Amino acid sequence: MSDDRTAGPDPNIPGNHQPEPSAAATWESKAACTSVPAATFFLERYLPRHPDVQAAKAICGACPVLDDCRAYTLAHPGWTSDGIWAAMTPSERRRARKATDERTAA
Repeated sequence: MSDDRTAGPDPNIPGNHQPEPSAAATWESKAACTSVPAATFFLERYLPRHPDVQAAKAICGACPVLDDCRAYTLAHPGWTSDGIWAAMTPSERRRARKATDERTAA
């Protein structure tokens, strides 16, 4: 017996998560990553100078909705814990969130 139901898109892939109903749905459709294989952004390691990391960041850097993506990414750490998002590695996002938290706490 086959099951035609699918679990839905993998929320851990840029361009595939289910954004909250808002402006996110409009910016996400314009993201440069939607036309690139997800493997480009999900690597075994995220060494900042590695050519694969730099290639993924270059795609993000030229994206017309980078600022929207960055705001969304920093606001949703559970959905964006792995991969290159908004031209940032996981460790770069953690540092950015920590800096943001420290600024708002001050």
